[in-house]
Amino acid sequence: MAQAKRFSPEIVQGVKPSSDVWQQAALEGMKTEIDTVLPRVQQVVSQTRARIIQGITNSAGKIVSLFEHTTAIIRQGKPGKPTEFGKMIKVQEAENQLIVAYAV
Repeated sequence: MAQAKRFSPEIVQGVKPSSDVWQQAALEGMKTEIDTVLPRVQQVVSQTRARIIQGITNSAGKIVSLFEHTTAIIRQGKPGKPTEFGKMIKVQEAENQLIVAYAV
């Protein structure tokens, strides 16, 4: 995390330049990705510390996936059923497979 925190401003300041236009564009794209993912990583680290050190298992805004931050924990409520991650989608179809309603 410390290296990512240093790397992002260095791209803006020109400390990490590239002579190739395509590589410079790739660097700027990486900066955007770092700026997006870094706060998520920091939140996951704080969640992990709270869970392991303090025993806090319920935290508001819990992140379960760094790459798809809107992923939810799905529990079916059955003891033998494993926990799943993702989104629940409800689709209603009419005749001839015409979708008439949906909900996420």
